[in-house]
Amino acid sequence: MQADIATPVIAKPCRSHEDATIESFAKDPEYAAAYLNAMLEDGDAAELRVALERTSQAIAGEPATMGAAE
Repeated sequence: MQADIATPVIAKPCRSHEDATIESFAKDPEYAAAYLNAMLEDGDAAELRVALERTSQAIAGEPATMGAAE
């Protein structure tokens, strides 16, 4: 009886949630504005900082770099 040979799994490149969020904001500025408004209404200071960082990166067309300088 021949043993089953495992097929190697090739990982697909993945992107972070942050990158996907920034990309979605860049594609849909109305969504980005709604997100910011929600953070202004219900978010704390840390959540608002993240929201401002992500939306500003989307507007500027910059990749996610949050935390790189921290």
